[in-house]
Amino acid sequence: MLSVKYFSELTSSEFYDIAQVREKVFLLEQHIVCQDFDGVDKRAVHITLRDAGGQAAGEAAGEAPGGAAGAVPGKAPDAAPGKAPDAAPCKAARTSGDGRILAYLRMFEDGGKVIVGRVLTTERGKGYGRRIMDVAEDVARERFGVNSIMPHSQTQAIPFYLKCGYKITSEEFLEEGVPHRMMEKVF
Repeated sequence: MLSVKYFSELTSSEFYDIAQVREKVFLLEQHIVCQDFDGVDKRAVHITLRDAGGQAAGEAAGEAPGGAAGAVPGKAPDAAPGKAPDAAPCKAARTSGDGRILAYLRMFEDGGKVIVGRVLTTERGKGYGRRIMDVAEDVARERFGVNSIMPHSQTQAIPFYLKCGYKITSEEFLEEGVPHRMMEKVF
């Protein structure tokens, strides 16, 4: 099941599921300690791909990023500033009954550009990352009226975005203590 909603359209249960899966991937798996609720959610479009009560969410081509844009499942990154100490991998987050979140991202306008962030998948290698990025491109055209989007890519996820047709547009920078690069795709 695919959902594309502005924050004001999300139910409290849907946003709870999103917050829970972001915590699972970014804090518990990747050990990124940061203020996740940064004020952007209220002006963002939230795209979720869920299973339908345990069934796969459809077929998709391409490789999905592991965890948050390329994380290796079960492998804890080395501790660094802004990161929590190593912990065991977590079980899948429970949901409100609408099906487990398989992939998620948020997108928002900033200075005339559409930014994509908080991209994650909970099942690796099934094409869910590619599918949700394809949907983001459609949303950019239909809801924002633009023909390009710019993900904040964790450096480890660059190969995934390159396969999807994105180009690197910045030098490496730290975001919440994690190396990132801006990327862009014009479509």
